[in-house]
Amino acid sequence: LDIQKQINDVEGMATAYSNLGDMYSYNGNVVKALEYAEKGLKLREKLGNKLNVSSSLNTIASIYSELGQMDKSIEYQFKVLEILKNTNNKRELGICYNNLGFCYSRINEPEKALKYYHERMKIATEIHDKRGIAITLANIGMVYSAKKDFPQAIEYMSKALEMNKKINDLKAVSLVSNNLGAVYFKMNDLQRALNYTNEA
Repeated sequence: LDIQKQINDVEGMATAYSNLGDMYSYNGNVVKALEYAEKGLKLREKLGNKLNVSSSLNTIASIYSELGQMDKSIEYQFKVLEILKNTNNKRELGICYNNLGFCYSRINEPEKALKYYHERMKIATEIHDKRGIAITLANIGMVYSAKKDFPQAIEYMSKALEMNKKINDLKAVSLVSNNLGAVYFKMNDLQRALNYTNEA
């Protein structure tokens, strides 16, 4: 970073700030992560590379999400969304919809959460992103569980479980099995709750 400052390598500096933001975020220092991510964003906005700008915005949105500031996270996710809608990067667009769904589920707005999860599902299906489909099915199931619509929760989580088994994602199989167990427990179906918890 010091060398990049000396030679006025703005693009290199932007990347370095963004990487530092990611590193601090990974290590749990969200205040420092936000500081460097915002520095990286300012430089990337000057350079005008929209995809790099969207990457920085997404990092900031994730940091606010970690801080529990969902309104700020949503604000930045919408900025990401506006950029990605004008690109061909459907995978990242799908992830953005997923992030919005997650934020809305956290602030107890299930209908908005479902809206964005279904947008993600359309894209994941279109680009044959099996992992993305599995994640979204599970997320939709969690929203229905929170709404106490347990039959719908079970339907989506069961599909997610099946998909995760197909792609051999054992960590996700364990997570979804646990979530299914929790749903059956809420329904007072203790035997099935136990079966899924043991599978996990």
